[in-house]
Amino acid sequence: MASNDTYDEAVVIRAIQTGTPEQAREAFYRLYDANDRALRNYLARGRGLQDYEIDEVCSKVWERAVERIGSYQTTGVPYLVWLKRAADNVIREMQRDKLRELRRTVPLDNDFDVEDASDWGADPLLRLLEAEEEREAAQRRLELQEAVRNIVVQ
Repeated sequence: MASNDTYDEAVVIRAIQTGTPEQAREAFYRLYDANDRALRNYLARGRGLQDYEIDEVCSKVWERAVERIGSYQTTGVPYLVWLKRAADNVIREMQRDKLRELRRTVPLDNDFDVEDASDWGADPLLRLLEAEEEREAAQRRLELQEAVRNIVVQ
């Protein structure tokens, strides 16, 4: 398409969904070019992500976009809104995976012996404290969820 063509997101998405493979590929590149910078800016603001994490999130979001664009319904809301929601979901999944890894690698029982942690690295006590903070935060979240459920049910 010529550079002076106007960008109509609904038309581009329709071309991805119903066009020939070449048309779909070209249309997807247009969709990517129109939204990737805004998605990266969204991720860079206030989420505490490093540049490599932003790249990782964007990569996963665009993979999901490729997988799910066929069933996407244009509703008048910009596609960027879907991308941002997908990015938030990817971030939550990454945080959940990090927490699982932490739980897997850090013993959370009270019988923890510092001498047994010599293979952990420089400061096993710091890891233990971080694990305890994570456990307390998780407990507070569960208590808050229960309180909200009780309010909603009543």
